[in-house]
Amino acid sequence: MDYLLQFVIASCFFVYVWFYQFVNGAINTGKLNLSYFNYIIIMPIWFGILNMISLYFQKQFGLSYQTRFLVITLVGLAVLLPIINFLPFYNYNATEMVYHSTGVTIFYFFIWNVVIAGLEKLITHKKFDNSDVLVMGGISMLYLLQLIFSQLSFS
Repeated sequence: MDYLLQFVIASCFFVYVWFYQFVNGAINTGKLNLSYFNYIIIMPIWFGILNMISLYFQKQFGLSYQTRFLVITLVGLAVLLPIINFLPFYNYNATEMVYHSTGVTIFYFFIWNVVIAGLEKLITHKKFDNSDVLVMGGISMLYLLQLIFSQLSFS
């Protein structure tokens, strides 16, 4: 039952809505060669499976709560970054691809360590301790800075 809960948390609306707006815009501007329908099916399943794997890692290796989410962020990025950089999904030049890869990396840290970790704490009625607040706050600030920088550099 724990694994099903992890799947549901990571595949819920509050996680994937962040991606859908960007992907819809990228498809509409011709920057992304992917069916929107396929994306909205694959993405929640991807995050749900990754969250189940993160719980398995936590139980198997005795990872702390925060370490669990940091590890699954890196695992997800290790799969995703080669896909977006080497498969012909995006119509970006080299500079745009560097910006996109950097943004995806920061965004993955935000989604896993703020949104999904926060949702899990709220749903399972666990308390947020000081280190949770520091990690979530720090990653949120990094994400906001990245958003500001991306708006300035493409304006």
